Amino acid sequence: MNPLRRTSLAGGRDREKGRVGTLAESGLPGFEVVGFFGVMAPAGTPREIVTRLNGEFGKVLVRPDIRERFASQPLEVCGPRLLRAAVNDPGMQFQNVPRW
Repeated sequence: MNPLRRTSLAGGRDREKGRVGTLAESGLPGFEVVGFFGVMAPAGTPREIVTRLNGEFGKVLVRPDIRERFASQPLEVCGPRLLRAAVNDPGMQFQNVPRW
């Protein structure tokens, strides 16, 4: 299977497959689909528990084997502030989805 186009605005062309252009380069500026993964705790979780969890995940995410694994995929590690911003950003939610 050959990819037609990438949807990412921020990432631009794929690191590994630089030949695959973006949809914006094809005449569809502003079209983007971004997925993300996050670990969240229930509302009201004590700050010290959230801080500890964040620290433990941070230790894992800096391990060379984990960094290598992430580098081999189109994944970027971000902290809790960026995750919170992404989750709360109305632009990150599917809106005005075209119907076929």
